[in-house]
Amino acid sequence: MKPIVEIRNVNKYYGGSHVVKDLSMTVEEGEFLSILGSSGCGKTTTLRMIAGFEQQTDGVIAVEGERVEEKEPFERNVNTVFQSYALFPHMTVAENVAYGLKMKKVRKSEIARRVEATLNMVQLAGYDRRYPQQLSGGQKQRVAIARAIINNPRVLLLDEPLGALDMKLRKQMQIELKNLQKSLGITFLYVTHDQEEALTMSDRIAVMNSGVLEQLGTPDEIYEKPKTKFVADFIGETNLFEAVARRRAGETVQYATETGMVLAGGAESWSEGELVYLSVRPEKTLFSETPTEGFTLGGFVRENIYIGSSIKSIVSLVGGQEVKITTAPGQPLPPAGQARYIYWRPGDAVVIPSPSGGIYNAIDGVDLSRYTGGAQ
Repeated sequence: MKPIVEIRNVNKYYGGSHVVKDLSMTVEEGEFLSILGSSGCGKTTTLRMIAGFEQQTDGVIAVEGERVEEKEPFERNVNTVFQSYALFPHMTVAENVAYGLKMKKVRKSEIARRVEATLNMVQLAGYDRRYPQQLSGGQKQRVAIARAIINNPRVLLLDEPLGALDMKLRKQMQIELKNLQKSLGITFLYVTHDQEEALTMSDRIAVMNSGVLEQLGTPDEIYEKPKTKFVADFIGETNLFEAVARRRAGETVQYATETGMVLAGGAESWSEGELVYLSVRPEKTLFSETPTEGFTLGGFVRENIYIGSSIKSIVSLVGGQEVKITTAPGQPLPPAGQARYIYWRPGDAVVIPSPSGGIYNAIDGVDLSRYTGGAQ
């Protein structure tokens, strides 16, 4: 694949607010790339700069190798789909979809042919004479997409396009959109704040935070190998520990945390005294009735929460930190109030460098009798 959109050292200021900070990334031809982040992180501003609705303060934006910052939106080979749909209420579905072609003075016979073909693509055959108020939310969204793709754009920009739909329809549309993108072969650049949506639909995800690109990678890279504390904490759920590297233990490294000793991988690149974050996903965090070699984290089970496809256990550690553990229904679980030790397979802990200079006093052992009256 080759880059179809290139963003190089782009900054955007609104007055004194620096909303996009030295952003550089490429979007590959034919891929589905999502820009993911919370409200105010700069993701929509980035999309609008590519579309031409906003002008970057400095830096370069290129589409198909051609700089576009001096071009009007209609001169760029991109189309945008908004959350609000922006359909014309007085026009039929066919008239809405055909609008862009009419503005380009395309022949009527060609318009009719392309409208019919496009409505078939988005599974709206037979809806051509309906008006927007006669459609469901999902159908309106498909009309908006049809209106965008009928112009054969090289890149389709989508700004929270499913945000107004209910959860069930939203999940259905996620699959439909991904299948549509594959069948069309059009590059999709998709903005969302929904982590699950991004993981479900994307070939790659760009995670933004306060105008900064924190990480760009495939869904499994983003989830399994977060490069920053923000990405680890923002994508799904995780258990984060601030830790200090103490010594090597075979192929693993022993770390001291505020509540006990733990093991993690990375023995080939560790430094004694290095301050890091350890990120361990709840589904990879385990219970034990007795201490596991290399681990001294202990506490008591505060509650077990049934959430359908899994059960989430909350364990309060000595010192007050809470750890989440996810297990499948039907697995044996300690009841609330029981003491347990916490551990994980060392390779399941992701080691993330920490910019912090604080050092914590590690606990060499955990006395669970304070919670259980002496019984374990």
